[in-house]
Amino acid sequence: MRISRSWTMTFVVVLAGCGAPAPASQTIDVCALLSQAEVGAATGLPFGPGRAENQSCNWDMADGSNLDLTFYAESASEAQRRFDYDRKHAVAASDLTGIGDAAFVQGDSAGSVQIILSVRSKGRFFAVIETAPAGRPSLDALKQLALTVVSRLPPS
Repeated sequence: MRISRSWTMTFVVVLAGCGAPAPASQTIDVCALLSQAEVGAATGLPFGPGRAENQSCNWDMADGSNLDLTFYAESASEAQRRFDYDRKHAVAASDLTGIGDAAFVQGDSAGSVQIILSVRSKGRFFAVIETAPAGRPSLDALKQLALTVVSRLPPS
């Protein structure tokens, strides 16, 4: 995987089933899951306020870096299927404990670093993806943000 050397930081949380937004009864206020202060405290970076777009929340930095949090609805069985598929096909992945029902992380580097933290919890599947220059991001920061998201997910 080739990663750009730009100062781009992306953080995406995706629930399996990339396609249809959650039904009204399951709609999640994505920007309410993480505050600007929490994102800044976890990453140590000065992000602006969250900006809602459909089922996403976007935070921007003055240097053009951004952070995105995106959700898609899914059944519990589909979340399990997607998590298992992604884990089976992940490159250089390691299982993690203590985050949701199951989690794993995979990473890549080429002047920039990309870490993908995938979590299955409460009948949902999401991935936290951060891309930044070498030395940023921190897996601990991604774990902290993922734990916050898991703690605030409503039951499916």
